[in-house]
Amino acid sequence: MINNKLNELETEEKQTQAAIFKQQIVINQTREDLLPIAEVKKLFVSYRAEYPFSDSHTHRMQLTKLIDRIDCRKDALEIQFTMIPGKEKFDI
Repeated sequence: MINNKLNELETEEKQTQAAIFKQQIVINQTREDLLPIAEVKKLFVSYRAEYPFSDSHTHRMQLTKLIDRIDCRKDALEIQFTMIPGKEKFDI
């Protein structure tokens, strides 16, 4: 019985280690996919320099490339950027 229980625990440990390893791979991939906030700022600053005299339609077209969604609430403004994964949101 003791040997059986030890075998069960060893199997469970191996499964847990494999799950941890898979999660580490996901974390590393997510880190690689994230765009640093400095890059986001650079995109907005360069946008203003590249399109200083554009009409409102051109501004909207360019900004939709940068911003996916904006939620306005009474106490906060939440912006979802297109180049940042869905779980990353910034409240302004």
